[in-house]
Amino acid sequence: MDSLSNWQLVIGVVLAAAVSALNKRSRVVPGWVGVGLALIGTGMAFGADAPMWASPLACLGIGLGLSPLFGLSEDGAAVPSLLLILACGVVCGSVVAGNDFFIRAALFASGVGMGSLVLGYGAVGGGVALTCAVLGAADTLGRTQLINPESPPGLVLAAAVASALLVFIGLSAMLKSWPKAFGLGAALMAALGFFACSKVLYFNDSGLAALVGALVAAAIVWAMPAETEDAGFVPLVGGILMVAVGTAAFSEARGMGMAAAALGALGVALLSDRPRVAAAISPLAILAIYRAFGVMYPEAAKALDIGQHYGIIGVMLGVLLAFLGSARSQTAKFPATMVGWTMGALICGFSPLVIGAKGAVGVLIGLGFAGALGQSSQQTRNSLTVGASYIGASLLGYGLLKDQMNLTRDERLPLLMWGAGIVLILFVAAMFMNRQKSEVSA
Repeated sequence: MDSLSNWQLVIGVVLAAAVSALNKRSRVVPGWVGVGLALIGTGMAFGADAPMWASPLACLGIGLGLSPLFGLSEDGAAVPSLLLILACGVVCGSVVAGNDFFIRAALFASGVGMGSLVLGYGAVGGGVALTCAVLGAADTLGRTQLINPESPPGLVLAAAVASALLVFIGLSAMLKSWPKAFGLGAALMAALGFFACSKVLYFNDSGLAALVGALVAAAIVWAMPAETEDAGFVPLVGGILMVAVGTAAFSEARGMGMAAAALGALGVALLSDRPRVAAAISPLAILAIYRAFGVMYPEAAKALDIGQHYGIIGVMLGVLLAFLGSARSQTAKFPATMVGWTMGALICGFSPLVIGAKGAVGVLIGLGFAGALGQSSQQTRNSLTVGASYIGASLLGYGLLKDQMNLTRDERLPLLMWGAGIVLILFVAAMFMNRQKSEVSA
């Protein structure tokens, strides 16, 4: 890790400490916990033989430490979203080739997601966390597909999303009308996405993908009922539409097109301040992340075959973990929520050792689809945030364990049984806590 990247972590630690100091609720959890993790990771990153997980650990802590930003604004999530995306670019962004932005942004997103769950802002934290992870994926995909890009793709797209959010905040204050401000903000998000890809990165096809993604997301916002009403099938239909957009974008601009479409759509979702819109976009977002995952680990790009048992187990496990984490976040407070999150993250991280490359990629896909699938029930409404917060653990675990996955079936079966036992314990615990809550309410 170069010295510039390490000093970016120092900036992140300072920002996280400042935010934690301003927010009274974070003086115990989770802000100062995040600052502590960030200090440990940053200190190790400056060492001569820094382990590969030092910088990601620091980014996890910084994201956790900055998550109290959700509690500092009473005018919706636009301002915290803007600040967190800017922080992601400053702390995780890279101007040189490589995959540092991706892995760091994914762990930053994990911290934001975990912190928002603990503080009770899980409904809005998932969209921001997912956006940060996709920014990192877009950087990796852009550097792979563009020949010597003059500008860093991830930072360019982060600037586009942040600029649209900033203008939207100003329009909301001036117009005093949310529909007008949102309409203008969504149009600007589409235009800036197109401009960033076509005129700055010189990739016209991905510019069109960003434009279409933003427009389709605006249509989903229009169709989505109010948060107090039953969403019905709108999130699932929206998810299908977004996957269709991603399919078209992939045919024209490959993975970069998918990432651009996802960012255009997620930007509009952040403007809307409607968490269920981000959940409908999550299937497209996770597909873009999967494409970048395949760039980092080419052997994994060929791993997912839905006809293979471990792939199916992985998809189901990813959805299950997100659902369990969502239910737990609504029935338990810190430290139970953080302990439960840690157990789920460990399962995601160690899944490559248990169910191999096929299962690990399946987990990644399942985490993304859980957001859309979970919107039909109040109990699983936070599944988007939980799934997004586990993405970093999945990426890091695969990187650390990819050389240990050549186990025979007989060697893997006991590990699979142990993993199934842990999942069963989590399931029983979640159901027990839900029953306790129901009895108290009665």
